[in-house]
Amino acid sequence: MKKILSTFLFAAALSSATAQTWSLDNSHSSIGFAVTHLNVAKTTGIFTDYATTVSYTKEDLSDLKVEMTIQTKSISTWNEQRDKHLAGADFFDAEKYPTITFKSTGVKKVKGNTYKITGDMTMHGVTKSVTFDMTYGGVNKDPYGNTKAGFS
Repeated sequence: MKKILSTFLFAAALSSATAQTWSLDNSHSSIGFAVTHLNVAKTTGIFTDYATTVSYTKEDLSDLKVEMTIQTKSISTWNEQRDKHLAGADFFDAEKYPTITFKSTGVKKVKGNTYKITGDMTMHGVTKSVTFDMTYGGVNKDPYGNTKAGFS
């Protein structure tokens, strides 16, 4: 399975018209979020344990499929007390709902290298359709000759 780079939610690749399956390169990727706190400031965080696969057969990404699983216990806001609270029953309830999942249902090219990707996100036992903005970052070879691609 090829590796991909990502800067936010998921990743994919655009390199040939043949079937492609990619997995996230966690050492060059992150799953991040920002929430407004008291309507005056943003609190940011990341999840440190996640897996993503991306597949497609068409070079224009019109059949792009993304599947992601995030371990809710892996939340990090760089504040241990807050992280325990967020993983607890008041928020993620990680013991009862150990994962957040996303499974794409469609992708639409907007313009140039920007897309909208829609899918079903399940969090805390509830599934909702969500749409994310997606930017294609390109494909390149790393110093070791491995093909890498990036989306954010």
